[in-house]
Amino acid sequence: MPQVWKVSPLGRFGSLAWVVLMAVFAFLTAGPVAGAAVLVVGLAAVWRFAFWPALTLTGTDVVVRNPWGTRRVPLGDVAGTGGAYAGLSIRRRSGGAVTAWAVQKPNAAKWSGKTSRADEVAAAVMAAAGRVQVEHAS
Repeated sequence: MPQVWKVSPLGRFGSLAWVVLMAVFAFLTAGPVAGAAVLVVGLAAVWRFAFWPALTLTGTDVVVRNPWGTRRVPLGDVAGTGGAYAGLSIRRRSGGAVTAWAVQKPNAAKWSGKTSRADEVAAAVMAAAGRVQVEHAS
């Protein structure tokens, strides 16, 4: 059964609340057309940047769905992971890295050394990659 991680509820619904507030502000200051335009554009952006991104861990791959595309990394190609403000970085043995926007490590957690959701997801990805590498070695 695949494991799926998305943007945190605070990130998703905080973004949604921000768009609604901006639409109300635009409505009150510039009129109903501006308010409606901000709402429509804002909701589209929130959907694509806060509700669409996901990291899915299957039995064979890590599937990273970001706003501009989807990347699939075979677990056997995972060399390491690391959480950062920009997202969870998945380093590949074949070179390069893929960043998952859905799982971010807050700077405060990084600076204080606290464990975050990004650290837990990174550990799950590395554990799955380790199991796949052990299976291939057998």
